[in-house]
Amino acid sequence: MTRTVHAEVPPRVEYELTDLATTLIPHAVALANWAIEHNPDIDAHRAAGKPVGVHATDGTLARRYREAGCTLITTAADATAITRDTAAQLGLAGA
Repeated sequence: MTRTVHAEVPPRVEYELTDLATTLIPHAVALANWAIEHNPDIDAHRAAGKPVGVHATDGTLARRYREAGCTLITTAADATAITRDTAAQLGLAGA
């Protein structure tokens, strides 16, 4: 994503997708379509008090969530490190 700041009053900032970022569009659309298609299942899980999507730090925890009926589980032992690296690259506070 590119960010262009215009030296105007009132301030104006424009954002535009880079060529690389536009390659994510079909994947984002696919994810949105998946959510629409599975919305009844997601609503049923929520109504039953079951987790819909979680991040598990290890395989044992992931299996527990699966046994509890969770259908969307991500795992990554180094998710915190990845998140911190990404935040630092984006210049976010606290990174």
